[in-house]
Amino acid sequence: MEKVFVTSYIIYICAFSFLPKSVQTAGFLLLLFVSIYYVWLNRNKMAKTYSMDDETRKLKRLFKLFISVSTFYLLLSFVNLPQLWGIEGLYYDVSYAPRHFFIVAELFIPILLGYAIYQFNLFEKIKKNVKVMLLIWLYVILFFAVNDLCVKGLLLIMLTFIAWKLSRKWIMFLAFFINYEQSAYILGFGAMMFFLFFEKVIISFLSKNTTRKIILIMSVAIIGIFLLSGILMIYVENDPNSIWRLKVWLNEIESLTETYFTGVGFGSAYVTEDILEQVNNSNMYSHSGKGGTEVGLFIVANHSSLLNMFYRMGVLGGLLFVGLNVQIIRMVIKLYNQTDQQMRNLLWRLFSVWIYETVVIFLNPGLEMMQFALSYILSVSMLLAVVLEIQSVQRGLTPINPQ
Repeated sequence: MEKVFVTSYIIYICAFSFLPKSVQTAGFLLLLFVSIYYVWLNRNKMAKTYSMDDETRKLKRLFKLFISVSTFYLLLSFVNLPQLWGIEGLYYDVSYAPRHFFIVAELFIPILLGYAIYQFNLFEKIKKNVKVMLLIWLYVILFFAVNDLCVKGLLLIMLTFIAWKLSRKWIMFLAFFINYEQSAYILGFGAMMFFLFFEKVIISFLSKNTTRKIILIMSVAIIGIFLLSGILMIYVENDPNSIWRLKVWLNEIESLTETYFTGVGFGSAYVTEDILEQVNNSNMYSHSGKGGTEVGLFIVANHSSLLNMFYRMGVLGGLLFVGLNVQIIRMVIKLYNQTDQQMRNLLWRLFSVWIYETVVIFLNPGLEMMQFALSYILSVSMLLAVVLEIQSVQRGLTPINPQ
């Protein structure tokens, strides 16, 4: 099962751009439902695997709490929250609630995929199997030519494996050419290279008072990437989304304040109607639907999955999402100091890739659009898999059903 799931996910990424829209959505839904079903079916075995260490237990508890809060908001969203709060110009359509909740539900995929990669013993195969490395090189050569949104994350992971195998960090400079036409990708690349080349300094700084330092750095970093995105948009002429991001973000924050920061719920439009008069490419938001409803207001995302968590689920949901990210960093810092050099290198490289993808989703509809989500989910899955691998080695364990 694990081998089939990993293989299917990779094939789906490679084929995604060539599939009809309906098949793209059906495939992603299938991956989601398989993940939820498999997690439920093997909940005891997976719970044991994800409880090998205090840090993974904390991550599991945070995830359960996050899913519980988001499910509560889904149920709450069947009431017209914008109308209850008296927010003018913010449309509501209950039929869009499941679609908006989907960005939360899809986070089940990396839980299973990370477990499956660990069970598949992928990292050991890469270390010892020459054929696997040849396939990775072939993939890199072929897909640098394709270079679609959906394959960028997989391409980045392949470069990571090559850099790990050859012990050459400079190979990751090639990641710049994955996408240098968007401010978010430039910032993500910069963050990744900073983490790669200042590895020892970062580890040394974060090893003491880890949580407080992570929260401080994340707060400054989030503010920084939002500001830098605005500055970079001046220089990135081929990034049409940058021009109106700020106006959309401000519009959402204004709507959020009207709910006393409790959130507008799922099924509410991304922006109020008056944004159409302010945004240059407002045609993206003005697709007329049944009964005059502006469908585009519901389906064009806000270009920040981080802001979207706060927008939909208020301070509670947003902080829980931030908490999950903080816990991932805590987990990596702790394990870094407890493993051998080879696994340490792999852990930190995959962590840097996750940083790259996290910056991208903070400045893009990363979880709202499948093209972005595929890359982010893969980065989380790989990082979870190497975490489980290191924890199992610490306890002298092997995958339960090694392939």
